[in-house]
Amino acid sequence: MAQLFAKQGSTIVLFGDSIKLPQEIQHFAMYYDLALRGVTELREEVENVVRSLDKKQKVRVSMRRSDLDELVRALSGMTLSQARQTIAYCVLEDGALLADDVRVVIDRKARTIRDGGLLEYYPAQANAFQLGGGGEAESVA
Repeated sequence: MAQLFAKQGSTIVLFGDSIKLPQEIQHFAMYYDLALRGVTELREEVENVVRSLDKKQKVRVSMRRSDLDELVRALSGMTLSQARQTIAYCVLEDGALLADDVRVVIDRKARTIRDGGLLEYYPAQANAFQLGGGGEAESVA
């Protein structure tokens, strides 16, 4: 099958925690680490975007350290490009980066997930389903 794919110029993409390929096709495989951006890198990117936009128009930043931490957590899981675009959107909307923009980031992230078609996003406050049986598990243990 690998030879057929090679002849046709086709590609198979597999992703997951650990993928075991048969010995006969391992030499056809290329591995790529899709590591997510860390908190430090995302925080630096927020600062870079704000600094860049501030050169063109005055940007007001009104956030406590804890608000910035929450904003960076909301950006986690996004590509750097998506994070940049989202921060730019927040700033260009009103010329400021505010604590309220955390909600905007979460909404845009949800839209990105939804538009991708692979996953669905349900905000915690709108999710009527709750895990049950916790009390029984405690009594068993």
